[in-house]
Amino acid sequence: MTTCAVTVASAFSTTSASLTKCAANLDEDFANAGIHAASLWDEAKQMTGYTAAELRELADEARRWDEVERELRIALKGITHANIQRRHRFGSAILLVYTALARLVTLPSYAHLRPYYEEMKRLYLRATKAGSKKGKGREGE
Repeated sequence: MTTCAVTVASAFSTTSASLTKCAANLDEDFANAGIHAASLWDEAKQMTGYTAAELRELADEARRWDEVERELRIALKGITHANIQRRHRFGSAILLVYTALARLVTLPSYAHLRPYYEEMKRLYLRATKAGSKKGKGREGE
């Protein structure tokens, strides 16, 4: 259970992010005990704005949406993995073009491709140089 250092007065007057996080992550047993207490307490509706049945429905709705969140996270992981594979196939093909051109442009029949190879080479070296600068910056952190 998330430990919340909250007084009754601050729970009703404060809308801070920490209180929101605390209230949103109550222990299930604690929440069920609260619903049970609300069902036995006549003034619970006046104090909270909810009957015990409405509190139970809120809890059930939150559980259903928790499941939706889990399913969407799983779907997103699958989409991300598939897209990484697509980028890998694409990147491998482009690197193959680059390495093939490096060898072919030395032959007279492929000399017309030299400017394209040189542009790729310039961009590749710029990208790898930028990558190595980022890597050096991380070492000192």
